[in-house]
Amino acid sequence: MTNIYAVYDTTGIQSYIFSSTKLRENMGASVLVREVLKNYLKQSLKEVLGPDNVAVDWDDNCDKCLRKFDRNGGLLAEVVYVGGGNAFVAFVDEEAYKDTTKHFLLQVYKETTSIGIASAFIKTDFEQGYAQQHKDLMEQLLQAKGKINRPIPAGNQPITRASLLTGLPVVEVDNFTPISTEQVQKRKARDQMKSSFEEFSDIVRGSKSYLAVIHVDGNNMGKLIEEYASGENWGEIVPKIREMSKRIATLYKEAYARTKSMFLDAYKHTSHYKLAPELPLIKIILDGDDVTCVVSGQYGISFAAEFLRIVENLNNDKAFYPFLGWDKNPKITACAGVVLFHSHYPFSAAYKMAEECCANAKRYTRKTNIVGSFIDFHLHQSGAVTNLKQYRRGQYTADNGYLLNRPYCVSCVFEKKAFKGKYPLYCEFKQLIKNWIKAPPNNQSNTNPWPRSRLKALRAVIGDNDKADEILKWCKSRGYDLPKGFDFREENAIKAINTREDRSDNELKNDAALLFDVLDLADTYEDITDKEAR
Repeated sequence: MTNIYAVYDTTGIQSYIFSSTKLRENMGASVLVREVLKNYLKQSLKEVLGPDNVAVDWDDNCDKCLRKFDRNGGLLAEVVYVGGGNAFVAFVDEEAYKDTTKHFLLQVYKETTSIGIASAFIKTDFEQGYAQQHKDLMEQLLQAKGKINRPIPAGNQPITRASLLTGLPVVEVDNFTPISTEQVQKRKARDQMKSSFEEFSDIVRGSKSYLAVIHVDGNNMGKLIEEYASGENWGEIVPKIREMSKRIATLYKEAYARTKSMFLDAYKHTSHYKLAPELPLIKIILDGDDVTCVVSGQYGISFAAEFLRIVENLNNDKAFYPFLGWDKNPKITACAGVVLFHSHYPFSAAYKMAEECCANAKRYTRKTNIVGSFIDFHLHQSGAVTNLKQYRRGQYTADNGYLLNRPYCVSCVFEKKAFKGKYPLYCEFKQLIKNWIKAPPNNQSNTNPWPRSRLKALRAVIGDNDKADEILKWCKSRGYDLPKGFDFREENAIKAINTREDRSDNELKNDAALLFDVLDLADTYEDITDKEAR
């Protein structure tokens, strides 16, 4: 008998979650997205084929192979595994696949309105040829995604009122706001969550109205998984890839939980805690190695950096490491993009820039062949929605070079002396802020902390040596010096370079640009986990 190996993939997720400017709807959308492959698919399998004829709890049976399929009272379908935003399912035949898929698509439409589903299948006997068959299936999926039409409900008619956000017919009024079916679904899902946050402004702490959106993505995970599951025998590969997929998801969930716990413990010591005891953090996406969250602006960079460190630390814990028993023993690393933005700024645009920051950090790891975790960040003060690369070329170009030291390596191993002076290190960025920007009077560093007004003035003219020189002379006359080794006016202090990914190996580190990064974030960076800085 020829069986069916199928894959389901959700499409349009980013636009579905981030299209709204309402936090309540963003959070509800994230809940519905998780439900699609976690529960809706399982429900369809059970309702169409019968609960006794399907096996859906793949993560509880990681050590088991696929069971035999039989139309005569045997198993009709089994979830192989779910990971990377895809669900892989084995069916007894094409009829079972098509019946289930039809039911699944209808349920997703009813529950979410506009999340799209792409699906593909191949025929197999689930014995030999796993690597090639899996590759063929993913090629079929790629073609299916190119042809898919996302479900778009009927638009506004002359007799109906349209939602201002979605343009779809209004079906309900919530708190004096007319909303469409999609908005109703998102808000109901949000109301099931344990959170008091209703608006983005609820997350802001302090006088600055900044939020930070953090996007994290694992490095080379697709390539590692392909190498790890390169065998041909289905009986050997399925238990291995099930265990690996489960462990990747568990590792990132644990890293997020530990980072959140660390920040909550530190947040209790801040002045904001008595007024707003709930940690200003919202999880939007936590799916395998794909993580997106929103936190109060001043904590965004330090939260993301600690998260990356914890991911790497979990490499040493056998309970979480995903590639046990593999001779290659690869190191699990990730990159993060962080964008600080005002709470009234379009969230979808901020998220897009966070993705670009993360992609820039990942490009840098590939260029330098560093097996490590990097972070890139951006402070967005403009109201314009623009491409990150174009924005940076316009805002960070000085008379004699490009004033941007990002991305930074946060991997602990690179903080050793052998790597200092070559690669941009997050610890150096953090230390310069601590010893120069936020240092208390009469500290032990080689400079007194500058007045905030002088820091902002220098930030504004740092690309113009003549204007900067005037400010520095005034500061020096009052005992305010630049940190030792960071005088950007010195000859060749800033090299004629373009963007980080264009630099050659001898242009990887730039102290003058590091100084500018610190000035850029002087008002909006805080690491509350640093007990000495609290």
